[in-house]
This record gives sequence, C-alpha cells and structure tokens, in this order.
Amino acid sequence: MMEPSPDPSVSPTLEVRSATTGDSVAVFEEEEIAGASVKELKQRLARKIGIPRFQLRLAREMDTEPLDDNQTFGLQNGLQVVKLVKLGFQPTDSQEDQDIMNACRGDDDMFLDSLERSLNQPRNPNFEDENKDTPLCAAAHFGNLKCVRLLLEAGANKDQGRTDNGETPLFAAARDAHLEIVRFLVESGANKDQGRTDGVTPLYLAAGLGHLEIVRCLVESGANKDQGTTDRGLTPLCVAAKEKHLEVVQFLVESGANKNQGSTTPLCIAAHQGHLEVVRFLVASGANKDQGKTDYGITPLFMAAKLGHLEIVRCLVESGASKDQGTTDDGQTPLFVAADKGHLEVVQFLVESGANKDQGRTDNGVTPLFMAANLGHLEIEANQF
Repeated sequence: MMEPSPDPSVSPTLEVRSATTGDSVAVFEEEEIAGASVKELKQRLARKIGIPRFQLRLAREMDTEPLDDNQTFGLQNGLQVVKLVKLGFQPTDSQEDQDIMNACRGDDDMFLDSLERSLNQPRNPNFEDENKDTPLCAAAHFGNLKCVRLLLEAGANKDQGRTDNGETPLFAAARDAHLEIVRFLVESGANKDQGRTDGVTPLYLAAGLGHLEIVRCLVESGANKDQGTTDRGLTPLCVAAKEKHLEVVQFLVESGANKNQGSTTPLCIAAHQGHLEVVRFLVASGANKDQGKTDYGITPLFMAAKLGHLEIVRCLVESGASKDQGTTDDGQTPLFVAADKGHLEVVQFLVESGANKDQGRTDNGVTPLFMAANLGHLEIEANQF
C-alpha cells in the first residue's frame, strides 16, 4: 500500500527520545532538519544536548538497528519519533590510539576519513601517547585544520597541555605559524594565556619567532600582552626586542604593551643585543631610558657601553639617557665599564658628551682612568684622561 502524499499544510516535527527512559531529549521543526542527513541531524542534536555526535546513535521508533550517518532523514506528516542511545568510549587500545595519531599527522582526506571512523567507535580524543602528545596537539602542530575541527567536534579538550611541559594545542599552532588553526582555536574558546610550565605563552612564543600575523590574531583576540615568564618575568615585547623582530615590537607597543616591564626591560635587552633600530623605536615611543635591571640596576646605556655598541650609546645619550647612572651594587658607570672593556670610541664619545671622568666605583673608589691604566688600555689613558 502506498503511503499518502505529505500534506503541505502540516509542519512535520521530529522528537528525539531516550531509548532507555523514553523521555523527550530534543524536538526539531521542519526547517531545522529538512533535507538533512542523519550525520547532520546528530550534529544539531549534539549542539542541543552537549554530547559529541560520535557518541550518539539514532534509530526509528520501531527499529533496533541505528540509522546510517550518510542516509537522508526523510520527513513525513505529523510527529515522528527517533530513539537516542548515548554510547560511552571504547576501552583504551594502543593500536587504535596510534591510528588516531597517524591520522592527525596526515594531510589528506584519507587520513581524515580514518580519524572519523576511529572517533565514531567512539574513541576518547583526549589520550596522550608515549611522546606526551595528544591528538589535538599533533593536529595543531602539523597544521591539519580539518582534523582539529573534527577533534573539537568529538570533545577534545582545547586546553589540555602536554604533561611534560604544558604545551597546549594553541601553543603548538602558534609556534609553527598555523594562523588558521590559531584563529579557529581562539574562536572556539581556547585559553589564549595558558602557558607552558615555564610561563611561556602562545603570544610570547609567536613574538619571539617573529610570527607577526599570529601575534596580531592573539592580541586582537584579547591575549595578555604583558604576561611574563615565570622565571624572569620577560614579556612578549622583551623577546621580540631580543630577537630583533622590529615589526612585532612596533605592533605590540602600538597595541599598548608595557614598554618598561620585565626584570630586564625591552630597551635594555635591545641595547644588549645591539639592535639599533629596535632601540630607536623604543626610545621614540617613550621607553624609560634609565630603567635598570632589577638585580644590579644595569641600564640600557651601561649595557651598550659595556659591549661597545657605539651607535646605540650615541642614540641613548642624544635622547637624554643619564651618562653617570651607576649600577646599584658597586656604582660602575657606563664610562667606567667602557674603559674597563677597552672600547676607545665609546669612551671618547661619553667624555665628549660630558660624562663624569672622575666618578669612581662606590665600593672601592676605582675611577675609569685607574681601571684603563690598570688593564693596559693605554690608548684610552693617553687620549681621554
């Protein structure tokens, strides 16, 4: 007997009921599911009840066999009922886990299909392999966006870090410059400021590697621009200055990053490394030219003088840096350390700029002249003092 043709005046409704209790779980109107496959219906049901679709099985009210994911769910007049079974994860299996990891490290649809089949058993996506990797960390590291999407759909923990160093999926994607994965994880709610066990955050890492677009994405998504490492309190701006990533330095400063934060400030770091353009930019942006390191008070000018970076010394002095500010432990000045290290041109410039030639150390009174003579820097003794 042929089924009657659907009455267009009646809006068919689908009710999903628990197969065990018979309770109503969810209701769908026609516009929500018209033309949808069983897989798509599961995806919409997963969003309603908060359980990944891989753990859901649907069957017609009078059937025992689950509906195939690929079949289209046909609608009829009136209320239709399907039964829902919620499955737990299969027991841990090392070979299945390895298959999942292999799929996450692959880069074509064959691996994606393999991952879909494994997750549909269903398998827990949050295990860690012998290398301390999770599936989501592996997929993020290898730039496999499709696998990342699938794993999140399966309930993968976005913020689960490696147990050896705390690296998260977002950290792995930021390190390896996978911008679309970084963006997707952030939009999916990943913790932007969760760092490794040493406090290095995804933003800090991207800044240190010069990944400007990753830095931009994280900052514009609200990542903490000034979160420092746990050991020395170094910030993303500090590491960008250290590695001479001028564009990253400029972006961070223009985005409001603290120019003077850190046990060693960004300016002091740039002066130490000899990065003249970074020094110029930070000085022009208002960085504190006389803020010393928190341990011995070593200033940017002291650091540049010690290492013989003449052009940086010139930039700092001409920008108004204190020529005679000494270290907090023994009072060594920039002129003293330049004389000590035999940097004649730096000594000459500092003296011509009015540095105090007679200011000695606070612990023993040794002057720049005494130090130069004692170390045999005769050209300094003859020409400057």
